[in-house]
Amino acid sequence: MVVMRHMMVVVIALLCWLVSIESAFSAVDVTVDRSPIHLNESFSLTFRADQDVDVDPDFSVLNDYFEIINQSRRSNIQITNGSMSRAIIWTISLMPKKAGSFMIPPILFDTEYSSALRLEVLPAQKAKSGKGGEEIFVTVQADPEKPYVQSQVLYTVRLFRRVELAEASLNEPEIDGTQAVVQKLGDDHTFNTSIGNRNYRVTERKYVIFPQKSGKLSIAPMQFKGRVVTNRRASMFDPFGRSGSIHRVMSDPIELDVQPIPMVLQGQPWLPANVLKLTAHWPGGAGAKQPRFQVGEPVTRTITVQAEGLTAAQLPALMPDLPDGLKGFPDQPVLEDRPSASGITGIRQEKIAIIPAQAGSITLPAMALSWWNLQTNQLETTEIPAEVIEVIPAVNQPQTAMVQPVQPPQQIILPNQDKPTETPEDQKVITKEINTPGYWPYVALICALGWVLSLYLLWHQRRYKTGPVKPRAKAIGTIDKKALIQAEARLKEACRGQQARELKEALLVWGQAFWPEDPPLSLGALSMRTGEPLTQALQSLGAALYSGQAGDSNWQGEKVWEAISSMKKSRSEKSGGKKDGLAPLYPGE
Repeated sequence: MVVMRHMMVVVIALLCWLVSIESAFSAVDVTVDRSPIHLNESFSLTFRADQDVDVDPDFSVLNDYFEIINQSRRSNIQITNGSMSRAIIWTISLMPKKAGSFMIPPILFDTEYSSALRLEVLPAQKAKSGKGGEEIFVTVQADPEKPYVQSQVLYTVRLFRRVELAEASLNEPEIDGTQAVVQKLGDDHTFNTSIGNRNYRVTERKYVIFPQKSGKLSIAPMQFKGRVVTNRRASMFDPFGRSGSIHRVMSDPIELDVQPIPMVLQGQPWLPANVLKLTAHWPGGAGAKQPRFQVGEPVTRTITVQAEGLTAAQLPALMPDLPDGLKGFPDQPVLEDRPSASGITGIRQEKIAIIPAQAGSITLPAMALSWWNLQTNQLETTEIPAEVIEVIPAVNQPQTAMVQPVQPPQQIILPNQDKPTETPEDQKVITKEINTPGYWPYVALICALGWVLSLYLLWHQRRYKTGPVKPRAKAIGTIDKKALIQAEARLKEACRGQQARELKEALLVWGQAFWPEDPPLSLGALSMRTGEPLTQALQSLGAALYSGQAGDSNWQGEKVWEAISSMKKSRSEKSGGKKDGLAPLYPGE
């Protein structure tokens, strides 16, 4: 037990160390809390670095056009689906010195530069009639005032005050008549401004409104209610001087003229957006080269649509039409709504496992998406161009399959025809590919320690446990073939990319698909259940990592896939004979 505690301490220490280095190659993003900005109004810049920065950056370059009021730094740690990420965030409060168009230049954060950002500073606001001399007032603004149905309207509410308030409340937008979807956009922002030589503290709140019907849409006045706090002692029952009168103020109402869908798009998908992007990429991220295609082997293609001014729920499904010779198995789509100062950007991402059924040249057809550009007020089409893929035969497949000759079956002579001809699904081999390991060795070290810990606990249990050892669970014959194919696609992608963390998760997902009623919970349990040659591949991995030689070429990701393929072929050959505790990968074939 002492050994186990020491190993747990080492694992926890290495986890903390990995959090600080796993994002060492990310850029630094910069965002502004709102737009536009007026002279005599303070605003905030936020810099986010997905890596450790030992020293604070030099923000003095901002002094030429802005006054730095305050700056702060904080750390943010997130755990999503078992993956940890850490970010360092700097928030800088600024006051512009003059109006104009300014460029926030890239700022050095240790070894990375931040992104450049352009800011527009408008002249100071003038006092409005009947509002300039008041202590508290509320303003509202809708942009645009003539939106299209189901398009985004940015609704901005600002509370101006020159006094201290308590027990403050502001109602939500109330819409009469035409139905609409209303959503609050991010957190409130507070800044200072000057109107008519009077200084105000301003709290800004934003909403996005999506009208669902054309016609007139009325937004009722926003109502603020709060108590004005005084500094003097009002009575013996108010020793801290917190009494004061209650104020109630209301904004002006707003009426929107919602436009119908243009006639040119009647009966077609309606996607009104400011910007829309449609992209596709292969394993390895944007810009990755086309992978090798082989009959029966799955390859994952990721298709993403990103639209400014639409929610992810408004975006259509992205399943392309595949030609004959290709089969597609889509995964669950990933939906994300990303808020910003200008509204919501909806993102929909879909991963499709593509499996070739025949060798030769196959063309993936182009994929187009039509949308309405709100900036140019016209119909546009975004397209993923067609792409030709070259599919090689499965291992030991006759070369005649490439030309597809028409001959009687009895005239085809196959080599080594002592045993029944194997189908393409049974004939799979992986050609070795050398990939740059990247930062996976650091993460793989934790996986190796967890694997060694699992073996130690298993050895300790078998040595000291009294009574007979229960036999291991038998394999389940009913397997979800679709889930197994998707798990194989993910496993193959992790092996090729030398992604140790993804490899561990993919192995466990593969084990869960293979044994749905009794899945292995660790790599050690998986190793004990599968046997050779996968056990040897995992042991080689553990030995290389535990000895500190994580980059040793004696082990690479494709060796795990090679072991899986070899085991799969062996099980298929034995499926008609004596069973040894492991069901065939594709029951019923």
